Amino acid sequence: MKTKKLILLVALALLASCAKKENPRTVYVPPEVKDNGDIIYFPPGAQARARIETQAFGKGKKFIQIEAPARIVATVGRSVSSGGRIVLFESADLNTAYATYRQARNAINRATKNLRRVKDMYSMEVATERDIIEAETEQGNASANVAEAEGKLRAAGINPTDLNKYGSNVAWLIADISESRFDTTKSGTPVHITFESYPDKKFKGRVQAVGDNIDPETRTVKVRILLPNTHNTLKPGMFAKVEFLGDKLAPMVVPFTSVFTVEGVNFVFVEEAKDTFRKTNVVLGNSNVNYVEILSGLKKGATVATEGGIFLKGLSVGF
Repeated sequence: MKTKKLILLVALALLASCAKKENPRTVYVPPEVKDNGDIIYFPPGAQARARIETQAFGKGKKFIQIEAPARIVATVGRSVSSGGRIVLFESADLNTAYATYRQARNAINRATKNLRRVKDMYSMEVATERDIIEAETEQGNASANVAEAEGKLRAAGINPTDLNKYGSNVAWLIADISESRFDTTKSGTPVHITFESYPDKKFKGRVQAVGDNIDPETRTVKVRILLPNTHNTLKPGMFAKVEFLGDKLAPMVVPFTSVFTVEGVNFVFVEEAKDTFRKTNVVLGNSNVNYVEILSGLKKGATVATEGGIFLKGLSVGF
């Protein structure tokens, strides 16, 4: 009897030993954080690597509709008191710039007339060469003031010459588009506009003009859209989103899940070597619900983490 019990115990011990060998205890292999969180490395066998998905940046065709932020910078209407034409701007700075421009235009008209008068007087030997030099200097200063005032307005997307061409009951909408879409956005491009004040209504319009300069910080250019404002429902300062119809190809984008922000600076993680991810600073452009354009910071073909970015961020800078 004792022999049978001993044999049974030995058999159970052997079975337990075999089971232990067949199901070894899993050892967790953690990722390694290097360079103060700038680099995340997953050693061989690191289970968390499976949480990270990647895609090549700028390759393939992603047909997405990009939305650009916009706002009404000016409206042209009729004065309630005088009935004359009046321009209302979204800010006091723009209003001052436009007033300065009008004053500078008046000054250059006076200076031009005065120069012509002095030259006529000189031909009749009534004025001197010094008088002509002074009149030319006055005209040159007035011209410089016009250029300065006009430059400030154009930087905001407003061409004062065009502003004076149109009658009343119109609104000027300015949208900011990324530098990468400068070539594809032309005058006449159809757009759909949705205002925050009227979320259930979609306005139709066309691009009137594209700005003259690119913002060096945001890498965006301003696009002007003219809208009818017959019932005065559109007010200066209103925010909107603009869809540029027919321009849906935007390959230089990443999913929003790729991007995280630390103290106002945007980053993505790039797999620079196998299982090694580097925190990389990027500049964002226009976006839609799911995707955002990358204006700078990434090279075409770079392998970007698209899923698991929150996990990488947590390892890098904390959750």
